[in-house]
Amino acid sequence: MSLTEQIYVDLRSAIAEGRYAPGQKLKAEHIAKQLDVSGGTVREALNRLLSDGLVEVADRRGFTVAPFSVDDLRDITRARLLIEVECVRDAVAHGDDRWEASVVAAYHHLEMLARQRGGTDDWHELELRNRAFHAALVSGCQSPSLIGFHHQLFTRHYRYRRYALQDRGIVSGARKDHAALLRAVTERNVETATEIIRAHILRTQESSEALVAAFVSESSMTRKS
Repeated sequence: MSLTEQIYVDLRSAIAEGRYAPGQKLKAEHIAKQLDVSGGTVREALNRLLSDGLVEVADRRGFTVAPFSVDDLRDITRARLLIEVECVRDAVAHGDDRWEASVVAAYHHLEMLARQRGGTDDWHELELRNRAFHAALVSGCQSPSLIGFHHQLFTRHYRYRRYALQDRGIVSGARKDHAALLRAVTERNVETATEIIRAHILRTQESSEALVAAFVSESSMTRKS
């Protein structure tokens, strides 16, 4: 991995995990000093993040973290319904035994932590394993382009989901969905798998919207005060 690629990956993770807040300015020279790299390397990485929808740029203001909005959450959800549902449909229909084994392994890795979770300190690891399960699930899709789009959308959506995890009902509902998805995968039931993943995505959106709206409203009031 090149230095630019590493900085890009690090910044993408930092934004997705909320270490850089929505709307926060990203000063390339300041970040470069923190990471002990050149400003040009950081700007190149930030330019790559533009296409991921995680960063915005405006004349004279430079780079900023993409803001939160309910409209953006709905747009991401709509795209996931088109792309992730198709990825799962194709994967269940055409994935081989190795793919199925990877889904089973990722599920058990996730479920073990979900059963053992004793507090909020585990949320970060729980989300890493959740992402790994979804990545394994779509990896059997025969279209590399669709898989690429899925990964990009999942990162954008993770920013919202990370915040919305204040609602623990999201986690308990997701566990039931994941167990049902695993059964559909092992039974190679395409129709059931696509119905579950569609409902799973919509349920997450429904649980997230109110929390995101509250966050946006609070942030707006803070800026005005």
